[in-house]
Amino acid sequence: MVPCKQIIKKRSSGITDMRNSCRTWGNANPYFFHTPLHCIASFPYTQDMARLSKITRTIRRVSKVSLILFSIYLVFFLGTKIAAFIKNKYYPPPPPGPECKFGQLPQVDFPPQSIARLTYKINTISGTLPFFPNTVVVYKFKTRDQKLRDLQIARERLRNIGFAKNETKISNTLYQWQHTKIPNMFILYDITSYNFEIHSDYTKDNEVLSGINLPRDTSKLKLFILGELQKMGQDLSDIDDTKTSFTYLRIFRNSLVQVDTINEAQVVRIDLFQKPIENKTIYYPQPNRTNMYFLVGSGSSEKQPKIVEGYFTHLIADRNAVSTYPLKPTFTAYEQLLKGEAYIINEGGFTEIDISDLTLGYYLGSNTQEYLMPIFVFEGRGFSISKSIRAFKHGNHIRFPFIQV
Repeated sequence: MVPCKQIIKKRSSGITDMRNSCRTWGNANPYFFHTPLHCIASFPYTQDMARLSKITRTIRRVSKVSLILFSIYLVFFLGTKIAAFIKNKYYPPPPPGPECKFGQLPQVDFPPQSIARLTYKINTISGTLPFFPNTVVVYKFKTRDQKLRDLQIARERLRNIGFAKNETKISNTLYQWQHTKIPNMFILYDITSYNFEIHSDYTKDNEVLSGINLPRDTSKLKLFILGELQKMGQDLSDIDDTKTSFTYLRIFRNSLVQVDTINEAQVVRIDLFQKPIENKTIYYPQPNRTNMYFLVGSGSSEKQPKIVEGYFTHLIADRNAVSTYPLKPTFTAYEQLLKGEAYIINEGGFTEIDISDLTLGYYLGSNTQEYLMPIFVFEGRGFSISKSIRAFKHGNHIRFPFIQV
């Protein structure tokens, strides 16, 4: 047996030799059994760690630069917005001027009248009249060009409501037909605009005079009228059926007189109203009256009343043909009101008027017009009679109406 010291010495020498070859040292030592090692001079994991550390430093550097750039952009963006807000609040840009694409607008065609001057007082919540922008939108009405098949289309549509006899040409676009079943009833129909008039000798019609089959439910009357118009192919997209008005009438000495209830009526007048344009109401020359109305009387059955008279002049604003025009200041409109430059329907006999509000609206007259014209609408109450009134003032002209509603 080899002494202990010698064994230790050999181990020391083996350790020295391991720097060159682990396998050689293991074989040379008969007293120490060691599994041969695969020894490499440089280790790969130390190289990967160095590379990962470099990438990490690069990412951190890029992140810092990106954060700084984003902070600069955010400060610039917010500063620009704040500066623009302050500028627009204290130094707002001037509003765009009027376009006046349609040239000089025609005078509003109000009905002629002569009436005594009234006294007015501003009695709004604020004590002053409201202000409006310096421009207002004017709409052109839709129009149709005459086409070859217009007459044939008119024949087919009118046949649906019973007008198919004795076709007569009045003008290039206006034709007349008689009703196939009701004597002395005829229709004047414009084959291009689709506007029409219906006339009959209803004051001598025994069915109408009896009033037996006249529906006493206004909702049924409204549906009847809308159904007849649909049979004629009319565009009802701008009709506000929630505003439909009904007037109850009786025939007295070949004339119509108004009664209080539908049960007393022999004839019901039905007026159709159009929807507001840009939240502005469309007004007509008479209160609760429009250019689209029908007189309905008793027919062969309650389910089939008949139109004994009707006027349908339907002008539809073209949303693609618009232009802005200058609007007079509200104080100018009020001064003109004080001067009596007004068209007035004063059924209540007012002499002194409290003005409670002023709004903008649009006016549709009885005659055909090319544009939907803007108006001022003064609202208030009379001192002596508790009835609401409204005054209309045209946006670009002096003349305007003052109408009780």
